[in-house]
Amino acid sequence: MPNQDDFLYSLRENPGKEFTRSLYEHLLNNDELQRRKNRNILAITSVIAASLLMLGAISIPGVRAAVLSSLEKIAGVQFVTTTEYPGDDSVTTIPSTTMTLDYAQDEFGFSLPEWTPEGYLLDNTVRVIEIDGLIQSLTITWRNPSKTAIHLEVVPNESRIIVGPEVVQNIELNGRNVALWRGGWNYDEKKWDDAIGSITLSWSDDGITAFHLSGMDDVVSAGDLIKMVESIP
Repeated sequence: MPNQDDFLYSLRENPGKEFTRSLYEHLLNNDELQRRKNRNILAITSVIAASLLMLGAISIPGVRAAVLSSLEKIAGVQFVTTTEYPGDDSVTTIPSTTMTLDYAQDEFGFSLPEWTPEGYLLDNTVRVIEIDGLIQSLTITWRNPSKTAIHLEVVPNESRIIVGPEVVQNIELNGRNVALWRGGWNYDEKKWDDAIGSITLSWSDDGITAFHLSGMDDVVSAGDLIKMVESIP
């Protein structure tokens, strides 16, 4: 079983190269960024980091075969609900790289919460998942020396998050619709497990970029994460 405080994985579906190119053009839609060359493309993958879900390395080919249940868009994010474990026994290790937080914000133009729980400090290093030369996800981290971290994942919004039944709740925060969901896929038992203790808030404001803010419920509460989202400018 992987370390819960390490960079773990959930399951997502790949929207394909046409969406990747379209998204890249959207992200470069200002004069300053249009002058830049050789930038990586922020894209979606079958497997992207969701920080604290107890899943570990999983199999990319196993995702599509398992997605046979209902699809629903909540808070602008697509959720696939299934009772079937959406992986198989093969594993793929996904390497990661890093970039500075300033560079990531300058490149992709996202805002961060202005409030965080006491004792948490923003890490200036952003973790990057990259496959075949394309950036799949960015993860910003708040760390507390005595507790597990809080992660904010930034991805394009054509991913489909695969969850268990009756997991996702829609809430409204300062006029923003946000999906609140708990638990994760248990790699050992091959089922959705509410007892894993992960809390995640997911949303997309513009239909292009999605955000997933997550932490473990033994160190942060849903109220803490909600207050973080409410403090985003």
